[in-house]
Amino acid sequence: MNGIEVCQRLKSTPVTKQIKIVAMSGAADPAIRQEALAAGADLYFAKPIDMITFRDRCFNLLQSA
Repeated sequence: MNGIEVCQRLKSTPVTKQIKIVAMSGAADPAIRQEALAAGADLYFAKPIDMITFRDRCFNLLQSA
């Protein structure tokens, strides 16, 4: 199972639907980002990741929960 499949499964089950998913990939391809978000990822980061941005966006995501 790949990350896209994990996102789809988690977001399709009522018990796990509320889990926040942060996807990371070595691919900066916009199509891969869109696929991850469409599968249910709440955030997507392409490596290398700026740790300040990562921290801030994850903090904001968790605050909105």
